[in-house]
Amino acid sequence: MSSQGSPSVEFSTTTVSSVAVQAGDSKIVIAVIKCGRWVQLQLAESQPNLLEIGSSQDETKKLLHDHELLLAKLKDYKREMPSKMQQFSSCLLPCAQICMPESI
Repeated sequence: MSSQGSPSVEFSTTTVSSVAVQAGDSKIVIAVIKCGRWVQLQLAESQPNLLEIGSSQDETKKLLHDHELLLAKLKDYKREMPSKMQQFSSCLLPCAQICMPESI
């Protein structure tokens, strides 16, 4: 992947962290991916499938309730994200300095 302004600059993509959120019987795992200055959240796993609608009205209500709880927990995480990314960046910088050849 290269930046638009400078075609010769390449960025590596790194999975910085994984976040698991659970509510009731539902669970999702999100990968925090960093590429250059961009950060992306990617759904890595969900149990049950997020598109599951249930086989009865009671099961559907429970899934809906669990999904609402998952969403609330994700919103809490979103508020914490800027400070977490600052922590991730400070951890990655020493590693990048150690792992990269001096000629780069």
